[in-house]
Amino acid sequence: MKSLVFILGLSLITSLSLCAQSDSKDHPITRETFKMKIRVEKDHSFQVLSFVSSKGVKRSAEIVRPGELSSLKLKPGMVLEGSFRFSTFASDGGLGTTRVSKGLGRGDLKNAIILVDDIDLSKLAGVGDMAVRLK
Repeated sequence: MKSLVFILGLSLITSLSLCAQSDSKDHPITRETFKMKIRVEKDHSFQVLSFVSSKGVKRSAEIVRPGELSSLKLKPGMVLEGSFRFSTFASDGGLGTTRVSKGLGRGDLKNAIILVDDIDLSKLAGVGDMAVRLK
């Protein structure tokens, strides 16, 4: 009897701890859209100029993997502006205060506009599979 109660108790505790950890697709940040500005650097890397949530909260971000951005023929100095949405996001530090503010995620830049000296050159259909780290 004691062993049966022990096994049931252990399975209950295990299921509760698994429910407390959210899947990366269920992370609250994946339901939010961000306005993102990216500048093409001389070495064909990308610098994030601004990353602002739909609620107006500014975030510090960096592009870890440019995804389809690296296949585009972009000249240094060009600025891309569009709306970014995370498809997945993994928090740094697990449960706690850093849960929403820090982490690594992948997503797509939609409705992107290429700007040179604030002139609208062209629209991109979208840039996918970018990995972005929020600091």
